[in-house]
Amino acid sequence: MICSKNFTALMIKCSQIQPNKAPNFQDYFVVNFWYQEFKNYSEHQLMTALSQCLKGRSFPCIVDLKAALGDIKLDEDAKARDAVKRIDSAIRKFGYMGWDEAKPYIGTLGEHLVQVSGGWDQMCRVESEHEHSIRMAQLREYAKVAIVKAEGGLLDLPPELINKEKSKGQYLELVKDLSDVLDINLDNNPF
Repeated sequence: MICSKNFTALMIKCSQIQPNKAPNFQDYFVVNFWYQEFKNYSEHQLMTALSQCLKGRSFPCIVDLKAALGDIKLDEDAKARDAVKRIDSAIRKFGYMGWDEAKPYIGTLGEHLVQVSGGWDQMCRVESEHEHSIRMAQLREYAKVAIVKAEGGLLDLPPELINKEKSKGQYLELVKDLSDVLDINLDNNPF
């Protein structure tokens, strides 16, 4: 478990690395608040989580750090938001020629979203802020679908509409089963 002194020093150093939106770790109350959240972790665990989280454009919040530590299981919405936020950040951070650097930053979900959206060069095309926000919202929605499909092992399968013939056959089987249970004669039935 990390002691308060080492925690404070670590957080001050990290806030210097990524000062954007970093809390004031010189303030006793701020440090104490954060320390209470992370005092049961080792210094190594915190450093690993911080190094992962500091790759973004701003200092991580407590929830982000806890997620990196494995304490918070993100739902589909949170995973989708995170993936799209990382893609958006990577476009600005790595640019058109930075696909190789962007891939580890955006993760496998982000990489899939980029590929189904036309590739990295398509993602990096200049567009109006309005169009960009629409594209990011669409990606967020598709990311939720991709997460569910991946968990079911269906990510590479195209969606299918209801097969009318198959549905009709299933319906007829159900009617026949019900008629047997209810002891109804369906010989003259138009089904």
